[in-house]
Amino acid sequence: MAMTAAPGIAVEIDGIADISPLVTSAFVMLRLGSMGDSATIEIDDAAGTIAMPRQDAGIGIAIADIEVFRGRIVRVSGDGSDRGRTLRIFSATRSDPPAAGLPALACVWGQNLVSWNLAAKLESPLTGNAQEDADRDAGFLSLTIHPEVRPGMKVTVAGARMQFDGDYVVDTVDHTFDSASGFSTALRVRRPSDDD
Repeated sequence: MAMTAAPGIAVEIDGIADISPLVTSAFVMLRLGSMGDSATIEIDDAAGTIAMPRQDAGIGIAIADIEVFRGRIVRVSGDGSDRGRTLRIFSATRSDPPAAGLPALACVWGQNLVSWNLAAKLESPLTGNAQEDADRDAGFLSLTIHPEVRPGMKVTVAGARMQFDGDYVVDTVDHTFDSASGFSTALRVRRPSDDD
């Protein structure tokens, strides 16, 4: 018997009938800049009846009626036996520049902010190495699902720790769905610069 995806996740693939109920996991990474976004989904095809998606087919993923990814399939793999099979679909897209005027997001401990992890170098002086200095304030926020978060969005953290509270800019967003554990969203953030 196929596992059913949680309500609120929708996956569309060109040329294939609705497969959303068969999606058992999904991972979407949104990146700032030109690196490109990516997504991976797993489908429980216990009956072995779903057609293999073609390479370069369009794919869209939405959470709570908000599209979080649209791109092209780059690879499909599968494994299984007489008891059925699992399909893994890998897709990617070229990242667009962040839209101007993205709204700010407040992350409040105990509400949508559930964990916080910052680099130990947070308070170290500048090194002069551009990459190291850019990474020194890197941190990770784990949030309950908030599908509208996008790279470039400004985030205000409150109630974590006094020295960490304040304003950040989102670099990457990871949307994750697993049929066993539900939805989560993790952000990689940095302190704002003059360019922001």
